[in-house]
Amino acid sequence: MTTVAVPASAQRHSLVPVLVLGAVAGLQTADPIISSVALVKASADLHFSASTEALAASISTLALASTVIAAGLLADRIGRRRLLVLALLVTIVGDLAVAVSHGAPLYLAGRAVTGVGLGGVFGAAFAFIQEVAPDNVGGALGQFGATAGLVTMVAGVAGGTLASTSWRLAYLVIPLLSLMGVGLVLALLPRIRGQRGRPVDVPGLILIAVGVIGILYGVSNAASKLVTPRTWLPILVGVVALAVYVVIERRSDHPVFPLELFKNPVFVGSVLVVLCWNLAQAAVVLQLSNVWQYIAGYSPTQVSFGQLPVSLVGIASSIIVGRSLKKGKTERSRNVLGLSLVAVGFLWLGLAQKDFGYLYYLPGILLIGYGLPYAVVASGRLFMSEAPPGSFGPVTSSKTTIGQFGYAFGLAGSMVVVSNVTILGVEHKLQAAGVPPSQTGQGLDDVTNYANTGRVAPGELAHRALHLASGTYFHAFDLTMLVAAFICAATAAAAWVLLGRRHLPAVVPEPAPAVSLPID
Repeated sequence: MTTVAVPASAQRHSLVPVLVLGAVAGLQTADPIISSVALVKASADLHFSASTEALAASISTLALASTVIAAGLLADRIGRRRLLVLALLVTIVGDLAVAVSHGAPLYLAGRAVTGVGLGGVFGAAFAFIQEVAPDNVGGALGQFGATAGLVTMVAGVAGGTLASTSWRLAYLVIPLLSLMGVGLVLALLPRIRGQRGRPVDVPGLILIAVGVIGILYGVSNAASKLVTPRTWLPILVGVVALAVYVVIERRSDHPVFPLELFKNPVFVGSVLVVLCWNLAQAAVVLQLSNVWQYIAGYSPTQVSFGQLPVSLVGIASSIIVGRSLKKGKTERSRNVLGLSLVAVGFLWLGLAQKDFGYLYYLPGILLIGYGLPYAVVASGRLFMSEAPPGSFGPVTSSKTTIGQFGYAFGLAGSMVVVSNVTILGVEHKLQAAGVPPSQTGQGLDDVTNYANTGRVAPGELAHRALHLASGTYFHAFDLTMLVAAFICAATAAAAWVLLGRRHLPAVVPEPAPAVSLPID
């Protein structure tokens, strides 16, 4: 057997590597879907307190968002295929620990480890697109997104179904798929050597992790109570950590992240788009689920099927936008078109009335589901094109962290608007209906308890408050959808301006070294 050096670009045009990367990337979005369903039974079985359950729901996301930039840096150093395998193995260990846990410590540790692993999986898979399809990044990103969406949908359904039988079995879905992913990665992806880089800035990585965890944890608490130390104190710590990071990194010879990128209007526009589409996705998933359950009386299964068109049309849209980029459409036009469609979709939902059925919502959710991938794929290509070669891993991985900020703001922001508008409306209606001020607080507590547990408190006051709350809640939902429409439209306008200010050619990472292929 002899060995011949073949340029990596000669083997990168196959569809198979892109599909493999999309498949493993889909595990990152499937995992929280499975966990959110399984956590209900796991919490009861392991006797979690309310605070422990809240931490269990968020700890994986916190771990992912705070370490994914470090994973991107590591991928640059040791090679993306090696990092992918390592991250998949870490994911397996994490969820296996969860599946066998008999108490909160091991469960929480396992979910944190899973978050670290999945952050590395998605970050490395996303950046790997540049290596396997350098001449067709846009089209490959579309195929990547479609495959990830399909895996997310199938794995999510499988995990949710198993969770109804055993939450422990549900937590074995991601490890099983990750093990299959290891085999596919080793067999079908090219081996790309890592780059010898500058010394690792460990203090910078720590400050980023503290900043991200602090802000995300504080924002997640804002959904339940806006003005409380549990909300503002972590946010304050996070902001201070990131401010210190900026001061230190501006003087560093080897910064983790090139801060000069924020002087680039194209990169800033890309960041705004990523924040916006994640915010939009969080708002539509959460608020539609709530209004269908609390107002329309849908079961959780009906809600899942009701939102299925978003996933299905998104898979098709990912392929379409990828092909349009391959044919010469600009990232600027795709981003603006996508966010504009999403804005129209939210506007449609914001005009809904309480007695409207599912068919009214369908055009709105189809517009949102079709428009989101335009922004997802086009902003992804911009992150790749604007990333300097020496910081390619950290910059492309930062897209995931930025996205988590947008998602957290979407969840918390939509809940703050809906909750406060509903509470004010119910309080006003109770007073107008002649309920004594001494009983108003109890009526509001009954509404809050129903929203948190789904159980109706006994007594006439609880039933009266809930009847009044249904109409008020729907008005709050409409307002939230209209606010989301405005944010998406404003972001589309900002993207049109910022993404049109590219004066220099995009920075493209240096070609990967030749890959040695055995030839018989």
